[in-house]
Amino acid sequence: MSHSVEERRIVELLARGWGDEKISRELALSVRTVQRRIGQLMDEYRCASRFALGFKLGRHRLNGST
Repeated sequence: MSHSVEERRIVELLARGWGDEKISRELALSVRTVQRRIGQLMDEYRCASRFALGFKLGRHRLNGST
């Protein structure tokens, strides 16, 4: 599953514990766009929560997947 630079950056900032508003300011995106991108990632990975998304993305990274 290939992700855009924007999506990878959002995931990186989420992993740092940043909230939607701070991410949106950093990436010059609306808060709603950030939330939509996170929602799309959650759908793609079939996750019901941000925690589950982080866990799955971490497992993929450890297994050498992208």
